[in-house]
Amino acid sequence: MLDLYALIGMAVRLVYSMVMMACNFLGYSTIWAQRELKRRELDTSRIKTPSHLAVLFSARSIKQDQVLALIKNCLDAGVRTLSLYDPWNDVVALEHRILPFCKLKGVRLCVSGETPTKNGTAVDAANSRLSVVLLKADSGKKSLVEVCKQLSSSTQPVTIPAVNDKLTSLYSITEPDLLIHIGDVPSLCGYPPWSLRVTEIVTVSQTPSSKAAFENCLETYSKRDIRLGK
Repeated sequence: MLDLYALIGMAVRLVYSMVMMACNFLGYSTIWAQRELKRRELDTSRIKTPSHLAVLFSARSIKQDQVLALIKNCLDAGVRTLSLYDPWNDVVALEHRILPFCKLKGVRLCVSGETPTKNGTAVDAANSRLSVVLLKADSGKKSLVEVCKQLSSSTQPVTIPAVNDKLTSLYSITEPDLLIHIGDVPSLCGYPPWSLRVTEIVTVSQTPSSKAAFENCLETYSKRDIRLGK
């Protein structure tokens, strides 16, 4: 009987020790989680949101839900312009499939400067929360050549501001603050080079569809020392 009582006592002490360890672990875990959340909030407050974000797909794995997730993330972050580019025109092919979502969210959608009208009138630029520009595969060198031809045949001199104005008005090509390069190909794949003078480039292997992945890209951009010649 004594041995049985001793075993029962040992079992009770063991259970008590395990309960205390669990309580201590949960207590410390809660404190750690609170500290981590507070640190995350501080990091989020330091994140800079680019006014114009460009996304370059160098891998041919573009899906509609990924594009819609990018648009939603830009809306949540306060991005004003989102330019999407790939060298196969796969993004442009999604135009009419993502247009209903854009209309629902108050997003202006255009391809090479032309606003689509299928399925109804698209959102006007003045009333839009976000402008999404789908750049074509020939929006790079070809658009620059066409702009220079027009300027050369007119009385207007060919200057940097004149080229910028023409690219903006004819092709909706403006200079992004941040370009997210998706894929492992170390190339811009024909993205309009004229507008990348001071653009910061962040390379990722997969589309940052989730909010956490998107915020990581913005956090990387925020840590860059952008001097702009100063």
